[in-house]
Amino acid sequence: MTLRRQFSLLTGLLILVLTAGSLAVTIANSRTHFEQQLNARAFDAATALAVALSHTDMQDQVAQSRLIDVLFDRGFYQEIRFTLSSGEEIHRHARQAFENNAAPAWFRHLVPLSIMPADADVTSEWRRMGTVTVISHSDFAYRDLWQIVRSETLWFGWVLMISLVVLQMLLKVLFHPLKRVERQAMAITDRQWQVQETIPKSRELKRVVLAMNKMVVKLQTIFDEIG
Repeated sequence: MTLRRQFSLLTGLLILVLTAGSLAVTIANSRTHFEQQLNARAFDAATALAVALSHTDMQDQVAQSRLIDVLFDRGFYQEIRFTLSSGEEIHRHARQAFENNAAPAWFRHLVPLSIMPADADVTSEWRRMGTVTVISHSDFAYRDLWQIVRSETLWFGWVLMISLVVLQMLLKVLFHPLKRVERQAMAITDRQWQVQETIPKSRELKRVVLAMNKMVVKLQTIFDEIG
């Protein structure tokens, strides 16, 4: 394997490691943030709905259903359930917030969100009449999280391609003196004494070129004395 390929492979692996590390940190922080937001939203919704239901007639299920539907139709909640003390229940449930999943199934499986149900008691004159349970819909969080991951992946992909192109151009310039050294060595076998006048600025290549020039001059002197 050439040095150019080795440098390219090393650069690619380094960027891939940085990408994986950055994505892992981003996903972990974003997941915690979304979980807190979703759970807090569910708690606020459950509290507000419980207060509203407390001012309704416990026998008027039509009014109760309307209050629940107003909140449920916003699309932010996966499940809203009002369970009365008598055992009767008004239940609303939605599998998806969008027609198509906002994130692929493998991503949802890889990055599970811990969504906690929020409960609030419905009371009337200090009597507990029932319990409201609200669970936030995770589709919105997965949509935003998937967009973040895709954006970062595309960004690092462009960085990788640009880095490899720039690296190839840089290595071409850096390795050009080595090609001249190769031609210089091949010329020695034909007793052609080529001395490089263009000295590279990098310390390592400069030493190689100067040493090669010194050897060429020394060999030329020896062969001239013999001849």
